[in-house]
Amino acid sequence: MISKSDLPRIALGSIFVISGLNGFFNFMAIQGISSQGIDFIESLKSMGFMWTFIKSVELIAGTLLLFNVAGQLGVLLLAPICVGIFFFHAFLSPSGSALGWIAIALEIAMIVAWRKNFLRIFFIANPDEEEDRLEREDEIYQKRYSRLPQQNQGAGIRSVKTNRDIDAEQEQEMVANKPS
Repeated sequence: MISKSDLPRIALGSIFVISGLNGFFNFMAIQGISSQGIDFIESLKSMGFMWTFIKSVELIAGTLLLFNVAGQLGVLLLAPICVGIFFFHAFLSPSGSALGWIAIALEIAMIVAWRKNFLRIFFIANPDEEEDRLEREDEIYQKRYSRLPQQNQGAGIRSVKTNRDIDAEQEQEMVANKPS
């Protein structure tokens, strides 16, 4: 059964699967795009490899999202394409297709929905584990260096004892206090 949280994923996947297939088979006409926008699209098509590459990525990433197989990878693959769509509609075709703006909104929604997974990829493995690790390191530091530096009463200067010195002193105290 499809839940409400799956709807943006399915919608975004469907948009890009259809767009990718349309790039190869041209079964839908492009409407509502300015002449500058059409010139840009035609220049991408004339390059050959770029148009094929973009549409292949759209098709693959849309399929990943649609079937929920490595959906986060699909969102990551579509992110630069969505940035390109944003700039295309912002500068070349401001009165362009609402579908492009919907795709951008869905991409942002998916990034927000999977933000913890993306934090793991880009920043730290797990924010909670990282905080625990830092606390443990702080405790170890406090235990190790809580006795350092100790005040040298005779000379009025600070002297630093190493762990080896402290262990040797404790060993000497144990030997001295050992019952005969």
